[in-house]
Amino acid sequence: MFRPMAITVCSAILGSLILALTVVPAAAALLFRKPLPEHKDRLFNAFRGQYLVLISLGTAPSPLDHCVALLLVCAALALWPSWAPNSCRGWMKVPS
Repeated sequence: MFRPMAITVCSAILGSLILALTVVPAAAALLFRKPLPEHKDRLFNAFRGQYLVLISLGTAPSPLDHCVALLLVCAALALWPSWAPNSCRGWMKVPS
């Protein structure tokens, strides 16, 4: 009884994800072909310099970013045997 309902819910969630990632952007591209007029915003113009600096920092990863990512992956792999088998054992089993 539980399994058919779980399959139905999971397939509905998967179907909505596929719809959201494919059909919705395509429909938006077709509906909004006419470009919107650009308007000047005083608040945005006041902070435009700082905004551009922050955007430029976020676009190119530095070597420090790569080192931190590598350190996190190594730490996760080193800790994997200590917590994974105990916490993941049997968590999906449902009595029928």
